[in-house]
Formats: sequence, C-alpha cells, structure tokens
Amino acid sequence: MTIATPTLAAATAPSNAPNNVPMVGPMAGPAISPERRLWAQDFCTRAASLSPATVEAFAAQYHPQATFSDPFQTVVGRPAIAQAYQSMFGALREPRFSDLQAAWTDPETLAIRWVFRFSVSARGPETALPGTSWLRLDPASGLIC
Repeated sequence: MTIATPTLAAATAPSNAPNNVPMVGPMAGPAISPERRLWAQDFCTRAASLSPATVEAFAAQYHPQATFSDPFQTVVGRPAIAQAYQSMFGALREPRFSDLQAAWTDPETLAIRWVFRFSVSARGPETALPGTSWLRLDPASGLIC
C-alpha cells in the first residue's frame, strides 16, 4: 500500500533508542495539535521497542472494542489484539518494527510506514517486510478504534 499524501518524514532517534530506530519527526498535513503529534511519536517509539513484556501496555493504546487487521488475521477487542502481537514473538525470531515514519491524514487518522524485520530460525536470513498501518483514533477517548 502506498501513501500519496501527505509527505512522511522521520527524524533520527537518540542513540539510546531501542535498535536505534527512527522516531516520528515533523509531520506534514492538516493542522494537528501538539498532543496528537506527541501521541504519534509515543506510538512509534512503543512500536519500535515492542517486546513480550510490553505487549499489554502497547495494546492499552487500543479501544476495548477496536478491530485489528493484518494480512494474516482480523481480530476484535483489546485482549485479541494483545494476543496477535504476542503470537509474533512465539512464532518468529527477533520480530521488530523499524524505519517508522508517520503522517496525519486528518486529526483522527494516522498513517505509519514501517519495516517488519524477523527471521524464522537462528540460522535463517532476516526478512524485511515494508508495510503501512492506518490508525483511526476515537475522538472521545483518543484510543485506536
């Protein structure tokens, strides 16, 4: 999936950032509040440092009845979303999101480009799959819905 507008931009993360993954930098597009910009930066930082120990806190960013879809599954509800993320740690070796870039398309919709990196075995090559997530925030709660 490609994003035509707005332009996505990333800034270099501090050297102590997990895996030295880029964090969200200036975002073009509609007028976005400073709080929303910080939310996007926080989401990208959490995604870049996702681990089995942080899955529950990461899933807390989702509305209790949110829908999560990827090419392998569609699940509804925060517990199912947490399980979807948790399952990648059981099935893959060193799964992680890197090269994150984000842009707001409107005040409630955030597009995030990323590269999902993993290997299937200790001796296997690393696979790098680029992708885009479209996050829609509930205006009332500020959670992903």
